[in-house]
Order: sequence, then structure tokens, then C-alpha cells
Amino acid sequence: MRLTLIYPIETALDLTAARQVGSSVRRIVNGIGCHVAGIVAGSKEYNCVIKELGFDACISCRDPKASCGKHSIGIDVCFDNVRCYRA
Repeated sequence: MRLTLIYPIETALDLTAARQVGSSVRRIVNGIGCHVAGIVAGSKEYNCVIKELGFDACISCRDPKASCGKHSIGIDVCFDNVRCYRA
């Protein structure tokens, strides 16, 4: 198992933003002081991820040009259901 350190001011990308793991990742990473971006399956999940779950940015996997959020996305660390790794 390999651990990756994440530092304040970095941006983390969560590959499962609208799922239970995604909301847990958001809470942990926001607690450290980082920005969190998430990937969702469709545009219907945008409002849930941004407004309800509190992600800073959101990207649709079906339409990569469609994104929304507070800032431009530069990814430092990537989370999926199995591991966390440096982008």
C-alpha cells in the first residue's frame, strides 16, 4: 500500500464525487485546507456535487468540456475507490 501526502492549497480530484466515498473524501480534504474537484456522470449531478456536497469544481466524464466551479482546475492529487496518487 502506498500513501500520498496532501498539503494545504493543493487540489484533489475525486473520481467518484457523487457517491458516498466522494463525500467522505471531500470532508477529509477540505479539513486539510485543500480544494476539491469531482468527476460526475452527467449534468444532473452538478448541483448535488457543487451545492449540496460542497465541492469546489466539477467535471462531467461524458462531456469533458463542460465544467463548473470556483476556480480553474489544476490537479495535484487524485483519489479513486482504491488508492490515492499524485497526478
